[in-house]
Amino acid sequence: MSGFIFNNFVKGSGLVAEHIQGGATVAAYSVVYINATGRWVTADADALATMPVVGLATEPLRVGQRGRVLVQGFASSNTWTWTPGALLYASTVAGGLTETEPVGVGDVVQEIGIAFSATEIYFNGAGLGSSASGGGTVLAGATAYVGSEPTLAGYANYFYTGDYGTHTLLFAAAVDYVGVLGGGSISVEAMTYTGILVVDEDEVEVYGQGWDTYISGAAAGHAIAVSGARCIITDLRVSTTGGATNNFDGVNVTGSDCTVDRIWVSDSDRHGVFVNGAGGKIQHNLIESVDDNGVSIGATGDSTIVSNNEIDTTGADGILVDADGENCVVNGNKITAWTGEAIDDNSLTSSVGNDNWAGAGSYQVQTGVIAEPTVTAGGAWEGRIIQVENSDEARYFQWTYKNAGWRGVESL
Repeated sequence: MSGFIFNNFVKGSGLVAEHIQGGATVAAYSVVYINATGRWVTADADALATMPVVGLATEPLRVGQRGRVLVQGFASSNTWTWTPGALLYASTVAGGLTETEPVGVGDVVQEIGIAFSATEIYFNGAGLGSSASGGGTVLAGATAYVGSEPTLAGYANYFYTGDYGTHTLLFAAAVDYVGVLGGGSISVEAMTYTGILVVDEDEVEVYGQGWDTYISGAAAGHAIAVSGARCIITDLRVSTTGGATNNFDGVNVTGSDCTVDRIWVSDSDRHGVFVNGAGGKIQHNLIESVDDNGVSIGATGDSTIVSNNEIDTTGADGILVDADGENCVVNGNKITAWTGEAIDDNSLTSSVGNDNWAGAGSYQVQTGVIAEPTVTAGGAWEGRIIQVENSDEARYFQWTYKNAGWRGVESL
């Protein structure tokens, strides 16, 4: 007969499950979960399939044999060296406990104990009730997950595509979840989402799993719209339907101190990235095939830094700074095939330099002889850098406009 009883024994005392059946060989002092056949086996926070922890085996378990497991209570081992007062978590080492909260993508966080001395702990297989879901098991590595795995749908912080009528509602639920927590992270699984992501909470990080994580705003709205402050958008692809005349951006940022990093804007009905909040950072992005500006800094986008982006094929400027968007920095960008100007600083207060821009509107390509570039567009040239190639000899000059003239340095 199986059941829970209170029992005292040498290695642990408290609420004990007796006569339970092992499903594998389990060493003493290993944490265990109940598998699909109802047997108790070693838990591992690396995978949801081997969680949650429900007990601590204070004696070895054998396959098919009956044993007992501490479910809640006190345990001790002379092999432990805990920090008194430390929270204990299920470990990503199978069967282990750890003082370090797991942070890997797909890891499971479960608080299962507290150390009250180096060798003694209070253990609770049900969890201590202080995790983000309000007690019990939640996914680790982010405050919220968005994806298409039905086996994870029961987790409080996993937002399953099959539970929502549209991807727009799916994203909204994840943002609301982290908003209640006062901010956090949203990990977006690699797949194509048709809908818009509106980040209207402060201190939210949205990160994808690379450019296979694709948010298509289509003709519905900005693919990502950020009005919260101190937010981060990183490591994914976005687009809106080019040529649709809806004025929808790939990423639209009106919150202050936000970062857009490692985003591929593959198409846009208006700007690739629009920033109208102060103190933004637009960096390491690939922006292609946009109907208006590649990066557009609005009237309240003061002190925005635009750096190390690659911008290719725009319907207007490569980078535009509004007349009232003051004290911005534009540096280290590669800009090709724009219409209008490569960099158009209407504020005349930006720091512009070390950008490589080539294509219509900058200079005429020289062949046979490397010559000073012939300017074919107006604008503020001071500090701008362009490159003139010699196709016959595989050499080029890097020209810098300084003190009303071009200064060139030859390179092979």
